[in-house]
Amino acid sequence: MAAFSPFHPEKGKTHRAVVARKQLMKKDIFLGALLIALSLILFVELRETKNPAIMMDQVSAATFPNLLVGVLVLLAVILIITSCIKLNKEKGPGTKTEPSRLNWGKLKYTYQVPMLMFVLLCFYIFLTPVIGFYTMTFTFFISTGILLGGPGRKNIVMVVPTALASILGVYYIFQVYMRVIMPGGILF
Repeated sequence: MAAFSPFHPEKGKTHRAVVARKQLMKKDIFLGALLIALSLILFVELRETKNPAIMMDQVSAATFPNLLVGVLVLLAVILIITSCIKLNKEKGPGTKTEPSRLNWGKLKYTYQVPMLMFVLLCFYIFLTPVIGFYTMTFTFFISTGILLGGPGRKNIVMVVPTALASILGVYYIFQVYMRVIMPGGILF
């Protein structure tokens, strides 16, 4: 009777690692398809906007967003193609995959920071007109820095001056030099 070996017969990889890589590649294919769908929606919306060129043969205001959407589609197609190629290489003849069970605890831990980042971004977007651009941007930079770097003293000492320098830079470039009015609110 042969003993159980945790290694995959190909390239000495563990079976769990192979299954995890295949799941990641399938997620990449799904993400690529989602990005293409989003790009198509954006492309249709950009076509409906009326941004005529000022003179004949000039670039209109919608050219740069169309270029970005085109680059997004290209990168999504590349992501799908490379993921399909890697998935086919990993598959090999006679390889069977086991259905994996969803681990909610691991899923929560994995997506905790991105979800908190999304919540912070929503607060930033909705509270900027109420509180003010500069105050909310400073608060957003600090909270994002602490979320990503941790609440340690060393991180806070780095995050606060960086946020302050960024806000001062934005103020002088946009408000003073370019005279762009930023959204005001209760606090500056």
